[in-house]
Amino acid sequence: MSGESLDDITLPDLSWMGDPETLREQAEAMLRAGRADLGPATEYEGADESGSVKVVVDPKGRVVDVIVLPVWTDELGADRLAGGVYGAYVAAVQKAMAIERATRTDRRASDEQDTGWPAVPEPGEADFDTWLAAVAATNAEARARLARLAQPEPPRPEEEFRSPGGLLTLRVRGGDLVSVEGNADGLRWTDVNALRHDALAVFRAAGLAEPRHGAREDDEDDESNEDLGVLDF
Repeated sequence: MSGESLDDITLPDLSWMGDPETLREQAEAMLRAGRADLGPATEYEGADESGSVKVVVDPKGRVVDVIVLPVWTDELGADRLAGGVYGAYVAAVQKAMAIERATRTDRRASDEQDTGWPAVPEPGEADFDTWLAAVAATNAEARARLARLAQPEPPRPEEEFRSPGGLLTLRVRGGDLVSVEGNADGLRWTDVNALRHDALAVFRAAGLAEPRHGAREDDEDDESNEDLGVLDF
């Protein structure tokens, strides 16, 4: 990476974050619809386009769970599953970022510490253009963080993390997920429970997930282990 130039560095596709006009349209649509799920939550779920892969993250965007439905073999197949995992992760992080930034107003002093992003006033607390400008500003901050990856000094090498079962490989640069690659041959013979464990393990290894915790994973482990010899970490 010592001779790397700006032309050699590819940033992740940021189109999923939306431009200001898209943000305005989405916000207005949600306000008109009276969306009840706009409030901050302890977990946020995102899904890939097929709906067969779901990723759950906490308010900081750290992975809590990876859910792969049995229909993935028909909807995605082994060659496209890794892309589904990446798409679901992006969707979950996007949702967490948008809701946390747009709705937390009663904990301004601790928002930066809690979520890593500055607070944004609710539309009712400030005029809509001011609210949208604040959202756009934090959007720009996220883009700036990614753009810093392109700075040649200091260089930020891309890191590769392979799951214990060899099913998935994450490529991470500067703490940001760049891509997810899959072992198609291994995936064709993998049970969804083993895949879930392998995915969670590699997200943890990459520093993109919470440490193993709580009953959410352990309860499902008990059920799956009754029938299958799954990977256990």
